[in-house]
Formats: sequence, C-alpha cells, structure tokens
Amino acid sequence: MLASQRDLFQMPRDTCYLNSASYSPLPLRTQEAGRAAVGRKATPWTLDAGFANEQHERSRAAAARLINADPADIALISSVSYGVATAAKVLTIARGARVCHSSTGEE
Repeated sequence: MLASQRDLFQMPRDTCYLNSASYSPLPLRTQEAGRAAVGRKATPWTLDAGFANEQHERSRAAAARLINADPADIALISSVSYGVATAAKVLTIARGARVCHSSTGEE
C-alpha cells in the first residue's frame, strides 16, 4: 500500500480532496519549480544565451527516457496544431483510406 503523501502537498490536515481527476493540488516541489520559472521569465535578460536550448535538450532527453527512445527522435514544437500540420504535410494517405486515432482502430 502506498504510504500517505499528504506532507508533499500544501493541504490542511482536516481536508480530504478527492477531485484530482479534473483539478488536482500541486505538490510543494512543483510549486517551488513554478515560482522559480516565473522568476526567470520575469527577467529574461538575466538568462544565459544558451538557457532555452539547454531546457529544450533536457526536455528531449526526459521525453526520450519515458518512451525508451533516443533524444534525437524527439521533436519539439510550439503547439499541437503546428505538429499536426507538419505531419499532415509529410504524410501520404491513400484516397478512401480510413484514419484512426488509436491502436483500437476507432475513427
């Protein structure tokens, strides 16, 4: 059984929050990381010129580890719509073919 994780969150002892599927509380470490990121974003002129690229490479490496891939296999895009548009431009689909959104074959 998983031990209590309550002390990882900023939650009163008398609160039992069960709606985590739609809007979950953030762990304290996540809150701290968010505050640090907002602080950096507030003063971008203080960042090293290579900061953004370092963050991108860290993200690519983390994503690759999640799916057992090479970081070079991971593409970063600014939005889902750009990614879908790029895929649509390079993907050839035969006339009359069905496009499915999952491995179950659902349309």
